[in-house]
Amino acid sequence: MENMEQINNLTEENISQYQLESLQHVLNRAYKRVNFYKNVMDKKGIMPEQIEKTSDLSLLPFTTRDDLALNYPYNFFAVPLRDIVRLHTLKMPFGNPVIIGYTKSDIETRRLLFAQFFKSCAIGQEDIIQIYLEKGMAVWGSELKEGAEYLGALTIPPDPLNLQSLLMVMRDFKTTALITTPTAMQNILHEIQKNEIPVAGLSLKKILFIGEYLDKNTRNQLKDRLSVDCYSFYGLIELGGPCAFECEAQNGLHIAMEHFIPEIIDPLTGENLPAGSEGELVLTTLRSKANPLIRFRTGDITSIILQRCDCGRHEWRIAPVSKTSDKRVNIRGIKINLFQIKDFLRNYNMHQTRYLFVARDFTYKKEPELWLVMDNKNFSGSLPQLHKLLLTMETDFEDIFGLYCSIKPVELSALEQYKIGDRLFLEIKEDIK
Repeated sequence: MENMEQINNLTEENISQYQLESLQHVLNRAYKRVNFYKNVMDKKGIMPEQIEKTSDLSLLPFTTRDDLALNYPYNFFAVPLRDIVRLHTLKMPFGNPVIIGYTKSDIETRRLLFAQFFKSCAIGQEDIIQIYLEKGMAVWGSELKEGAEYLGALTIPPDPLNLQSLLMVMRDFKTTALITTPTAMQNILHEIQKNEIPVAGLSLKKILFIGEYLDKNTRNQLKDRLSVDCYSFYGLIELGGPCAFECEAQNGLHIAMEHFIPEIIDPLTGENLPAGSEGELVLTTLRSKANPLIRFRTGDITSIILQRCDCGRHEWRIAPVSKTSDKRVNIRGIKINLFQIKDFLRNYNMHQTRYLFVARDFTYKKEPELWLVMDNKNFSGSLPQLHKLLLTMETDFEDIFGLYCSIKPVELSALEQYKIGDRLFLEIKEDIK
């Protein structure tokens, strides 16, 4: 089963049979080669051969990001370390990072998935693809570049260009497809309008969005002002990259069913929910050689759409992901766990400091701020010393999270005026005139 076109030609019954055969292979490999899965299955009293249909997955426990971190560095690998050719590192709120390994086969599979994503958006090797992402999304930029090159398209990878230079390259090299986040695109559109850049001078036909939720208003706005088609993509680095993507019908995101088995659960109870219900997305990998993951909790809230898409494809779809069930917040495509901030403050002996992570929404760009309630208990130096400390913290924050964040000392009353209670995150809509 090499690609999505092949699985699309199968009946739903055959798709289910293919998934079951793949799942049984994954469970046997994981049980024999990954101690974590052997231990949890033994504890549950379940052997791989007892999983006789895909719905039996509910008998098995979940895999979480904490599980991955606790098994650092390579206890989740199902192949010898000599077979791993690439590693990705993901920071966790506390302690060890998450390490994701890839074999040569895994890299080839991921490139194929990206190529399928491009094809589903009617992008081919005749296109010129430009990628514009935040520094903190560097892994995605690299993977997307490889996928576009695998397709055979001319690719302009992410570069630290200002918006004017970005638009100049877009115009002069006649970019036809742009890959970016909705927030970044709003910023580009703002730059076009502010400088009265003629849209007719651009060759842009399609925009592929990753990292953030693309709302209907933004999609319509871009279509009206730039005459472009917009497509969304969903993926997680923990799962090897691409998981689901939109087709030309733009009615949900097609799950790569030959690569994943999806479930929807109640995020509080862990109970499985019927199709159509909104809940947390859980995915089991079917093709990953290095890091097979069983019932991985994504933390993303969505629902599964079973009805056949207008495009004719058989795969299940998921509704666009617009919120999470955990403590992650999405700033310009970069997901930050609010507990990571406490870990960050620990570096300055400020982990007991009351804080609020703030996103100022200027419509065309979100600017993060970290408000710290400062008093004599957590800082007793002079104002110049405080200023120097805050500058150091801002530099460190950008190095760790790939995102600049203004760090501001505030009084407790600044937090109380927003009546946030024990919340750690606040989004403030700014009135742009």
